[in-house]
Amino acid sequence: MPPKKGSNSNPVKEKFEESDSEKNVEAKQSEVSLENNIAKLLEIQFAKFKEDMERTYRNEISEVKKSIGFMSDCFEQQKEELKKTLKALKNVQEENNTIKNKMSELENRINNKEQLERENNLIISGVPKQNETTTTIVEKIMNTLKLQNSQSILETRRISKKDDSPILVKFAEKNKKVEVFKNRKEIKSVKCSDCQLEGNSQIYFNDDLIPNIQTLFQKARDVKKRKGI
Repeated sequence: MPPKKGSNSNPVKEKFEESDSEKNVEAKQSEVSLENNIAKLLEIQFAKFKEDMERTYRNEISEVKKSIGFMSDCFEQQKEELKKTLKALKNVQEENNTIKNKMSELENRINNKEQLERENNLIISGVPKQNETTTTIVEKIMNTLKLQNSQSILETRRISKKDDSPILVKFAEKNKKVEVFKNRKEIKSVKCSDCQLEGNSQIYFNDDLIPNIQTLFQKARDVKKRKGI
């Protein structure tokens, strides 16, 4: 049909407009398709990244579990070894205590035996150097105490090389030593001059004690002295 007169329509122009419209639609479709492809690609990459991360995380968790298991096994092993060590130490301590007790018992027996051997002995101190034998000195002292013990005296000597060291007197019987202490208590004071000996020092009489017992007696005397007993 021929175009109407006075109409402003241009077929060529309309054709180009239609072509442009189609191109715009195609461009938009292409743009949408590109966006979809990019989105899919990102989704794939993210999924791969997620999978890698999960795999790495699982591996790390597995390693951590292995490490914890190893440390737990080591701890249990050390715990058992510690128990064994403590048990062995306890046994050693018990053995040491047993040995100490036996040593202490043996020492007490030896001390008792040694002290028993000294029970007839007397120690006389305070006598300075004399121009007489120790036997003569002891006899003069016994005479002052009004005792006749010369026949019961087995031995007399200074306990060291010093001229004024105490004199050891060994009696044949213990009761002879007891008589010395008894008469000494009655006389109260005995000096060298009382026994016709040189000097005027006080003479003292004591039991012949082993060092351990002597130390205990000394401590007891010190306590009595401090407390004024």
